[in-house]
Amino acid sequence: MRDTRTASQQITGKKERTFVRSSLLILIGALLALSLSTLPAFFGWSYFQDLPGLGRISLAIVIFAAFLWITEAVPAYAVSLWIISLNVLLLSYTGWGGNKGVNIFGMNEVYHNSEGAAQSYLIYLEPWAEGLMWLFMAGFILAEAMSKTKLDIWFARNILNRVGNKPFHVLFGAMLVTFILSMFMSNTATTAMMIAMLASFVRSLPKGEVFAKALYLGVPVAANVGGMGTIIGTPPNGLAVQALKDSKAAIDIDFLSWMLIGTPVAIILFIVGIGAIWFFYTPTIDRVDIEFEKEPPLLPDASPKEIAVYKKKKIEKIITAITFAVTVFLWMTQKLHGISTYVVALLPITVLSLTSIIDAKGFRKLPWDVLMLLAGGLSIAAGVEATGLDYWISGLVPAGVNPWTTFIIVIILAIVMSNLMSHTATASVLIPIAITMVPESFSYASFIVPIALTTSAAMLLPISTPPNAVAFASGRLESKDFVRMGLLMAVVGPIVAVGWGLIAVKLIQL
Repeated sequence: MRDTRTASQQITGKKERTFVRSSLLILIGALLALSLSTLPAFFGWSYFQDLPGLGRISLAIVIFAAFLWITEAVPAYAVSLWIISLNVLLLSYTGWGGNKGVNIFGMNEVYHNSEGAAQSYLIYLEPWAEGLMWLFMAGFILAEAMSKTKLDIWFARNILNRVGNKPFHVLFGAMLVTFILSMFMSNTATTAMMIAMLASFVRSLPKGEVFAKALYLGVPVAANVGGMGTIIGTPPNGLAVQALKDSKAAIDIDFLSWMLIGTPVAIILFIVGIGAIWFFYTPTIDRVDIEFEKEPPLLPDASPKEIAVYKKKKIEKIITAITFAVTVFLWMTQKLHGISTYVVALLPITVLSLTSIIDAKGFRKLPWDVLMLLAGGLSIAAGVEATGLDYWISGLVPAGVNPWTTFIIVIILAIVMSNLMSHTATASVLIPIAITMVPESFSYASFIVPIALTTSAAMLLPISTPPNAVAFASGRLESKDFVRMGLLMAVVGPIVAVGWGLIAVKLIQL
């Protein structure tokens, strides 16, 4: 789930950020944001005159954030902190100014709600406590528990030891394990685990055997598309779900409904991926002998302390497995029992914390930067809506334009931007804007969901996603290997996401 290009570049050792460079880019970004949010009015663009003052400030914040995310002047999570702070200071009533209700810099009167009260700064801080944040935290805690108890390795080992000795079966097994785990775990952690497990086997292959490339490329491809399958698979999915929930249509997509939309897309791209890899890297060997060591049993002469540790680990693994199974079952059966997905998320958080499977050290290891990215994305959406920027943006689409033209342009932007910047950052910028542009002939879900799915199809470069970077860092792959697969996914991914997305949304009646 960790989803930043900065993380990818750090893995490959190609990221260098200096104080001077960062400061210069921040200054350029600020000037660009101020120029694009003020100069159109100065030069007499009449439509720009209709944008409220705070709407212009919100537009400047969005431009500033997008520039910093693209240039990676600062870490992606830090941009989210800037967004939240700027929204609070520039767009909301913070208490300064008495009953007049002006924002802290006195630039404009803040908006008032239906009761006439000045809009509080809390609307930009509340995203940190949204149900979506708890849902992702539950996913992170489950993943950390599976990693700590080695339940993920147990699952991978049991699958791979049963796939047989045909090269295609081994490739399929490795990609399938990665695909399934990436639906619920960090894509980066899953890829790192699988690459480590396969390393000893790959070293035993004949020198120059292309099957090594097939395995090392198949793992990140499976990790990238696997994240499409569930709400917690990757942050853009969650941002789309929250945006639809907060939209005029108030569409509530539960865990199972998302799986019915996202999993078929992921499966199709999985098949396309494995087919392309087999075509490009057809092995020269007919048989491979692959067997992973089983977990060592308790020795007969083990000391009481060793026995206690062994039993403790076994109990922790059983608790984690049961908690995982029950949580996913409750998530998938929400329509039967009526318990919200967000409420169910408290189950693994509580159980795994109370049993100390996730202790203070494990809690600190959670990817808080991803949660902050999510919070920043939700805060952007809150600012766009609260300042009227959403209505203004919706009016930018000229009357009479074919709705499919608008849709295709947004989808192209999604795939291009997500290859150049963090998938989460792309979704944070595009989704709040796109939801204001939904044509009458489209439902909100059929317009927004494919955008989120499309971002996960971006894997053109070694640094496009952390799973790519992990595989590239092994030294077994070249940039051209990712480019070839990335171009294929950049074409097929959006087509499948849009095609099945439109059909599934109608079937589920969202």
